Amino acid sequence: MTNVEVLRNFNLSYDIWLNQIQRRNLPFELGYPEIQFLATCANFTKPVRVTDVVNTLQLDSSYASRLVKQLVTIGYLTTKPLNVDGRAKELIVTSFGQELIAGYFHYVDKKLTVYLTKLSTKELEQLQQSIEVLQTFSISNVNSYL
Repeated sequence: MTNVEVLRNFNLSYDIWLNQIQRRNLPFELGYPEIQFLATCANFTKPVRVTDVVNTLQLDSSYASRLVKQLVTIGYLTTKPLNVDGRAKELIVTSFGQELIAGYFHYVDKKLTVYLTKLSTKELEQLQQSIEVLQTFSISNVNSYL
């Protein structure tokens, strides 16, 4: 198997694994995409706009706009005009949204702990090494080979 095939297979299996952890039977009123959007908003250290989240998560702008409307309607987000550009709006995660994010992270941490405790010491070391390699392998490295 070529390196590309190995990486493609890993990516497919990783996506399946993530779906099992993050999307199956979430005990929250929101699904993974909505929670990921909220968590991304909360992680910004500067005022965050929809375009910031769109760029970070590589989302379609119209989809992101619908997500914002949904999250504002149910009380997880609020918006306010930015001083520099009255047309642009700052996204602010409400305390209700912060509670949801914290609950979700706690839920995922418990699930991951169950998976990780089943791994041997050698498998944990391999996982750690793989994570380190993936973290240092940036998209610019991929683009330089295309």
